[in-house]
Amino acid sequence: MGSYHFRFRTTDNVWGTSATSYTLSLSLSGLTARVTPPTVTKGGEVILFCEISCVPRPPIVWFKDGQPVPKPKFHATIQDAGSYQCAVKGRETWKSAAVRLDVQYGPQNVVLSVSPQGDVVKGSSVTLSCNSRSNPAIQSYILLKDNTVVAQNEMFTISNIQPSASGTYSCQAKNNIATATSPGVTLNVHYPPENTSVSVNPPGEVVEGSTVTLTCSSDANPPVDDSTWYRGSNPPVDTYTWYRDGGSTAISTGPQLVKDNVSRADSGQYTCRGTNKHGSQPSSAHSIDVLYAPVNVSVEVSAPDGAAGGSRVTLTCSSDANPPVDNHNYTWYKSTPGSSSPLVQVGSGPVFLASLQPSDAGLYVCHTRNSLGGGNSSTEVLLRVVTTNNDALISGVAVSLFVLILVIPVAFWVRRKRTNAVQEPASVPGVSGRGLASVPGVSGRGLASVPGVSGRGLASVPGVSGRGLASVPGVSGRGLASVPGVSGMGLASTQINSGQFHSRLLVPPSPHWCEIA
Repeated sequence: MGSYHFRFRTTDNVWGTSATSYTLSLSLSGLTARVTPPTVTKGGEVILFCEISCVPRPPIVWFKDGQPVPKPKFHATIQDAGSYQCAVKGRETWKSAAVRLDVQYGPQNVVLSVSPQGDVVKGSSVTLSCNSRSNPAIQSYILLKDNTVVAQNEMFTISNIQPSASGTYSCQAKNNIATATSPGVTLNVHYPPENTSVSVNPPGEVVEGSTVTLTCSSDANPPVDDSTWYRGSNPPVDTYTWYRDGGSTAISTGPQLVKDNVSRADSGQYTCRGTNKHGSQPSSAHSIDVLYAPVNVSVEVSAPDGAAGGSRVTLTCSSDANPPVDNHNYTWYKSTPGSSSPLVQVGSGPVFLASLQPSDAGLYVCHTRNSLGGGNSSTEVLLRVVTTNNDALISGVAVSLFVLILVIPVAFWVRRKRTNAVQEPASVPGVSGRGLASVPGVSGRGLASVPGVSGRGLASVPGVSGRGLASVPGVSGRGLASVPGVSGMGLASTQINSGQFHSRLLVPPSPHWCEIA
């Protein structure tokens, strides 16, 4: 093939083409190229044969798509497909007509692609596309997930993708030569934390002084690999955050919250929040209820105003405990002051009623117990009861009358003596006094006293000393009438006032104690 010009010459004239050229395709009819077989499967044997009419046969060279072919016999590859020509060596510009070699092969370079690229987030849409090269063309595509067929299309779209769609995907391409499978592509569906929860170890009751571990867990992708138990509004990425009693400030960080030597102050509602780059979720509240034995046991004493003999004093016991102390686990014990006898149980329940009788006098103790142990009251209650009986009343009246009988004559005698001698007071023989006559053998200041009894200003029961009050025989006290053998200070006692008897109950601060007259 090329551009040719010609001219003719005779003896008289010369003519020909000068400006116009003609393109002609020339081939040598004596050269014919053949490819055997013309269609071959990849890897099959191919033989190139060039027919020539020249004798003897000259050396032959081959060309493929204009490029020299080293050998006329070879095993076909995909790259061997194309147009072949032969020529006489040394006359390479004169080539035979071209013949074509078709090399067929199964799917090559099968690739599965995912669109869009990047993180695949729950709820989004994803398209999977399968591509390959083959000869002849692909007849079918099959999409596999974890080696299970999910679609039979070259392109597959998953809408509103869920975590369950995560897995390894591959594509199979098939033609009449072979079937080929793409490399696996991992589809990892991301989502924020779900099912966030708190577990406690050891399970069951949490006893004061023990160690308790709270663990936060969730289902998330990417996983929540750190935990933060804190009170803040901007948690870091991929963390757990812990809160207490609905607070918004973190109290700790890490997947576990460990409480050593747990105390009642640690009781409360605990929650954790799992967070990754796609969102966060709080757990439901988990209650920690720290149990402890009774503490701060105390007793309160109350009585009606003007309580008299036979009235009731209410003793109320209370304590701090978890679980709370049941009513039947309050126990009251009593001991008598000055007695070596041990405490004796006298009642149960948080409230104990004591009568104002001599038999109820004593030391009262409240004991409490729950499932973790018991505790005694920190305040012991000492109850003193003083009674006024008929004998004391008769003695008091008799003594008063006796004193009046003695005082009246002495008063007249003193008046007469002052008339005779103003500067020198008269005294009963053997009795000393200042301003008043006294019963012989009795000393006093200003008042007559029962013989053999000293006192200041009041008559007392014989053999009893006192200041200002009449006391039960054999009992000493300052301002109080007491149960025999019992002394007391600062409590109200029976008083003689215009022939009437009054009773009062005073309850001073701890230790609690009562005295009734």
